[in-house]
Amino acid sequence: MKKIIGKLLAAPLLGAALSANAWAGGWTSVSGTGQAASDGLLLVTSNWNTTLTGAISTDGSTYTQRFEVSKRDEYGQGYTSATMPVCKDEYWKITGAKSVWFFKLEGSDGADGLDGQVAVIETAVNDLEREIDRIQDDINAIGGGLDAINGNLAGLGNDLASIRSELITYGDTLVWLQQQLSDLQNQEQSHVADLQEKIDALTVTMDGLRDEVNGQIVALTKRLDGFDSRLTDLEQKVATQGSGKQSSSDWWGKAGAGLGVAGVGIAVGHLVSDEDNADEKEPAEGCGAPVPAAHTRPGYQEATGN
Repeated sequence: MKKIIGKLLAAPLLGAALSANAWAGGWTSVSGTGQAASDGLLLVTSNWNTTLTGAISTDGSTYTQRFEVSKRDEYGQGYTSATMPVCKDEYWKITGAKSVWFFKLEGSDGADGLDGQVAVIETAVNDLEREIDRIQDDINAIGGGLDAINGNLAGLGNDLASIRSELITYGDTLVWLQQQLSDLQNQEQSHVADLQEKIDALTVTMDGLRDEVNGQIVALTKRLDGFDSRLTDLEQKVATQGSGKQSSSDWWGKAGAGLGVAGVGIAVGHLVSDEDNADEKEPAEGCGAPVPAAHTRPGYQEATGN
């Protein structure tokens, strides 16, 4: 503030006016361009973040720049101000201004006039100080807002870092789950393959057993056919012998008892074959063959009681 007052008092026109003891006037709000009706000072305040320039012309067409101000506070934001003297009948042009005030200067004699002008200058300086303080308050408020924004940005950065960490964790968990699923699928495929191998082995075993049982049934059938042939021969021999020999009915009874044992074996073979071949439509060779007629002969029925 002392620097501003020093610059104000060091202005050439202001110093000359004080030396002449000829100052008196007041404040008037004016536009950015105009012509001075008397000697005076222009006090200019800029727009937000705007460069101020001021120029003077004696004919209203050719202007000479007197100042240019763009300095801001430590944050590089806010308003700025400038003071420019202007002589009577001179033209002024101000750019980038939010407000322009003209302080009129008039001639006056005596020490009282000088003291009065000093008081006016002091009042102007005080007003300027208040304006600057207001601007500084705005700047401080903006600085506080920027600090709050920076704090919020730091908080957002921390939140983003936390979210990124959680996403990485979720990604690792997903990879682990996929590996577990792949392992389970491989185990399932291995178990299925093992079961299929066991099923194939059991199928081969069952086929072998079925062939073995069928073979036994065929062998028993052949033996039965042999017994039938021998019975036929024995029957013929008995028929040629006299009644003094063993009767035909007794002989058939004994032969029937032997054939009954063979019939039980054949029935067991058929039962095993039927259980192993439940899905087969045709019986194996020798299975289900009709019992030879010799088994139902009258002598056999008499011997077994059937």
